Amino acid sequence: MKELDHALKLQAYVDGELPDREARAMAESLKRDERQQALHDGLRSIKALLRDNELELPVPETREFYWSQIQRGIAAEPVQRASGAGLLSGWLRWLVPVGATALLCVYWLWPTAGRSGSASGLLVGHEIETPLAETTSFAFRSESAAMTVVWVETRGLHNLASGE
Repeated sequence: MKELDHALKLQAYVDGELPDREARAMAESLKRDERQQALHDGLRSIKALLRDNELELPVPETREFYWSQIQRGIAAEPVQRASGAGLLSGWLRWLVPVGATALLCVYWLWPTAGRSGSASGLLVGHEIETPLAETTSFAFRSESAAMTVVWVETRGLHNLASGE
């Protein structure tokens, strides 16, 4: 990993991207190490090859010509209207979400007295009275299994057993 970091710094040195202090340190390091010098020479020759032999492809038309073609293509496309964009579909787009929200509110706010099972009072908002300090509970009702599970955690119970 250290060798990779050093190679990346050497590449930054060849590209002239190192700060002055690090560039001077890299130049000193190159004088002492022949292996780094060989890598430096290779990177410089590759940079020169790429710079001097870059293939230039002239574009036959101007930039404005291409943009004008794109603009004409956009203008020529017909404007597509959404299917059923009449008055009825506008009302339906508004009424369907409102109706669904109203149904969910009615379902959740409906009184629980009519629901089956004797544990229906353990649903959200039911309080449990206990003389123990720091007691929490969690209730889960499964309609398919027709059962309710209540988890009661008593953190202060060990204090009562020891008499503290």
